Amino acid sequence: MESLDDHEAAPIYAALRDIELQGLEGAAVQLRVIQGKLWELKVGQHRVFYVLVTGPDMVLLHACKKQGRKARKEDLDLAKARMKEVLDAS
Repeated sequence: MESLDDHEAAPIYAALRDIELQGLEGAAVQLRVIQGKLWELKVGQHRVFYVLVTGPDMVLLHACKKQGRKARKEDLDLAKARMKEVLDAS
């Protein structure tokens, strides 16, 4: 997300703030399970892959701009690898 322009990153940060204040159930964002514990947060054309670990801790794994109907294999593979690292460490 650090590589995004401010105008592109702002809606993502706003969505994350909304989740922080209202939780996943109350937040006005689209969520989708990808596989197992890997989830996707949809914010406009951007996708943020994340995993929930113990308690309310959300770990953001990878963010990308969606270019087609499906997420690119490279983005999914990277998110899955990072998820494995996070879950193995907890």
